[in-house]
Amino acid sequence: RFRPMDLWRILLLLSAACRRNGALKVYSPDQVAFLGRWQGGRSSSRRCSYGTVSFAVNFRGSSQLVARLQPYDLTMYHTCQVNEGDPFVLEHLSGDLVIASNLDKSATYSISCGRNTEAYYGATILDALLVDEGAVTLSPPRPSGQLAVEFLGDSITAGYQALAQRGATEDGPRWEDVFKTWAAILANAWGTRNWRTVAQSSIAVLPHNSYGMSFKAMKDQFLCSELTMYQPCQRLWDFDEWQADVVVLNLGTNDFVFVDPTEADFEKAYLELIQIVRSKYPGALIFCIVPLAQSCQLEAKWQKMIDGITKAVAAAGPDVEVISTGSATHPWLDCQKDYVDTFHPTQEGHLHFAQHLSPVMLPKLKQRFPWKCGDHCGQVPGAPSTTSPTPSTTTEAPSTTSPTEEPTCCYPNCGDAQSCNTEEDSPYCTQSADNCRNCGGEFCAGTTAPTARTTALVTTATPVTTSATTVATTTLGAQKCCYPDCDSSVCNPSDNWCSRSTGNCQNCGGTLCGGSGSPSTRSSSSEPRTSATETTTSTAATTPARSAERCCYPDCSSDTCNEGEDSPYCTSSPENCRKCGGELCRRAFLL
Repeated sequence: RFRPMDLWRILLLLSAACRRNGALKVYSPDQVAFLGRWQGGRSSSRRCSYGTVSFAVNFRGSSQLVARLQPYDLTMYHTCQVNEGDPFVLEHLSGDLVIASNLDKSATYSISCGRNTEAYYGATILDALLVDEGAVTLSPPRPSGQLAVEFLGDSITAGYQALAQRGATEDGPRWEDVFKTWAAILANAWGTRNWRTVAQSSIAVLPHNSYGMSFKAMKDQFLCSELTMYQPCQRLWDFDEWQADVVVLNLGTNDFVFVDPTEADFEKAYLELIQIVRSKYPGALIFCIVPLAQSCQLEAKWQKMIDGITKAVAAAGPDVEVISTGSATHPWLDCQKDYVDTFHPTQEGHLHFAQHLSPVMLPKLKQRFPWKCGDHCGQVPGAPSTTSPTPSTTTEAPSTTSPTEEPTCCYPNCGDAQSCNTEEDSPYCTQSADNCRNCGGEFCAGTTAPTARTTALVTTATPVTTSATTVATTTLGAQKCCYPDCDSSVCNPSDNWCSRSTGNCQNCGGTLCGGSGSPSTRSSSSEPRTSATETTTSTAATTPARSAERCCYPDCSSDTCNEGEDSPYCTSSPENCRKCGGELCRRAFLL
């Protein structure tokens, strides 16, 4: 029964909370960057379970940032960072989580937090972020232009016992930290915060029953928004929300610990997993890591795992790479010192694992994603250095056959092309079939014979007459946007949008390189629009406005945008626009 004394106690508690925190307001979800598999809308709580789910905000005028989290069943751990300072770990069981306090209200802060512990321990439910009343919330930091990477794995990828010492028997959230794993170390070296894991202790390529529990196959968990142990998936993940550039699979250990399938069964299941990943991330580069267990365990069954993965990758088609991880005679990790137990690396072991992976993976990333993996995409400290191949500058002899077919990159494909890039339009997209696929097109051949040229570099542009004006010939040496820097011969011509300014080139992922010439002039109908009124063609005043999709940088509040004719790839879908570092928008403009 309610008593007047109970009301008085409640009022005292509320008064104390107000004195402690001051007046707080709810941070608008539109001003929060959510990274990872979050569920929930703008007006509801956000829910997540897989590790590395994180959020980031920018604001000024608040002395604190508080997360209103629903209580956990056991203490969980979160890694946070303020203004690029040293990361710090906060533990939380119930009540509000104070992320930062005693902040200078006159300063601007960028704060991020992510979850350390794996999905097995339950969901994180964020009801709201709170700041001082009167605080100014700013556009959130978004990882535009950074590699989008997803790691699929088991307990090693989830960070199980990553904080434990050799021989330790303790486990649980206190000893887990996904931000100390080989995956986090690689992502940091590659200069990206746009990474996530789908990982669970004991999960395998095949389903199995162990420890009195049923574990679904990774192919089923991968498709689900969050981990579901005993029940069917309640909500499939919407892969249109985020597209991976790179997917890294590190699976197979538990198949041969708990199941020990035949090589044929394992190969079939592994190939099916690759195919499911490919169906959801059609443009991704997929790395399939042979698990470390084979190098420190001598049973014959591990050879079945190696052969199964190798054969599945061989049958999977292009853009799927297998990564070997040493051998019993030459293990990557010290079998005595780098493991907590038989299978799980220590924190030092995770570092050594990443150091071995880095030189194998980085050259492929630089070749495939030069605009996202340029100078800022580096090696793991302590790893052997690699050098990106220097593009050839030898002038090719003109073809003696006529006509010679010049390669083009067409969208969406050669048979139903809506538009095509020539080498003059896009040296990168037309350099190879792999590059063209990465740009969202199909590598095709035209009917125009190419003139002698340096490899992947166009030095002049032929004048083209449009209905509005004439595009001037590019002067040799005029400013160009080059990938990843000015030492490269992979460049956009100077009349390309990416070459028009330093900001544009940075949005394209390159470096603007100057010269003795002047940049060419182009019709405003083929440049990024800054406003509808800037279009000056003779028909602009009489042609009605129509709606078109544009890719704007960094988001739709900006007037720096690509139209379809500027970049068919970036404007073709929200996912592609995000890959280009922007946001797909619909706005009216005058023809």
